[in-house]
Order: sequence, then C-alpha cells, then structure tokens
Amino acid sequence: MSVTYPFVSVVIATRNRGDRITHTIDSLLANQYPDFEIRVVDQSSDDTCQRAMQRYAAEPRVSYELSLSVGKAKARNIAIAQSEGDIIAITDDDCVVSPHWIASIASTFTAHPKVTILFGNVLPGRHDPATGFIPTYCRDQLKIVSKPLDKPQVDGLGACMAMRKSVWQTFGGFD
Repeated sequence: MSVTYPFVSVVIATRNRGDRITHTIDSLLANQYPDFEIRVVDQSSDDTCQRAMQRYAAEPRVSYELSLSVGKAKARNIAIAQSEGDIIAITDDDCVVSPHWIASIASTFTAHPKVTILFGNVLPGRHDPATGFIPTYCRDQLKIVSKPLDKPQVDGLGACMAMRKSVWQTFGGFD
C-alpha cells in the first residue's frame, strides 16, 4: 500500500531583507517531505534579494516573483493565488524551519481532516537581545478548533502558520 502525500505550497513574503532569505530557503529545501513547492514574493526596493534568489534558478521547487505591491498580506495573496498545493504553509523570510516542518504540517492536516488553520511554535534563534526583539510563540499542547466561532480560543504567529487553500479562497484572501 503506497502512502499519499498532500502537495504543500510554502509561501514566503519578503521586503528589503537582502540575502537573508537564503537561510529560510535552504532550511525548507532540507525538509524530508517529498512533495512541495516554495513561492517567494519579493517587494524589495532594491535587487539584493533578487540576486540572492538566482542561486535557486535551477531548483524546480522554488519560484520567485518580484512585485511592485507593498504589504505582507498582498504578497501572501499573490503567492497563494499562484500556488498549486491544497495545503498552504507560511513562514517568514527570517525563519529557519526544522527538517520535518513540512511533514508535520501535512500529517496534522491528514490526521485531522476538519482542521482548516494551523499555528505552530516559533522559537527564537541565537541572537543578541540588545539588537532587537524577536517574537516567539510556544504552545504547550495541541488545541483543535473546528468551528469559526471558536477562533478566539486560538492564537499564533504568521511565521509558522498553515491552512487549507480552500479556506483562503472562501474568505477572499488576507486583508
């Protein structure tokens, strides 16, 4: 009996982060999950990110788009509209994900067919606190919410978020 893996589209919005996004892309490409794509929408005012992304030109799982729009919601909407996955995984351009990140997302949606949106833990990497604040989010236990009215019981960060594409379509995207 063969295992069926849902196709996952990973969405990353970036703006003026230069080549730092390569750490995010490299961590995603190190994932052990067999069937995914990475869609990057760049809203930068210079070409540093665009030049950095050229190193992935031969990587079929990575697509890059330069956009004149500004705003994380707009960039995410552009990427999701072009995505091919039924599951949309979202992370930020300054995050490094674990090698099992995509598989964990896909297995949660497979194990819980009624789950529509998922938030995961966001832990800080090594950094100097004097240079700024790094938002974190850590949940102690799994919380499954199956009705839209229960949404206030759930919180999380967009740096580790996933949803079924059908939910994004139903609500008309991010505002």
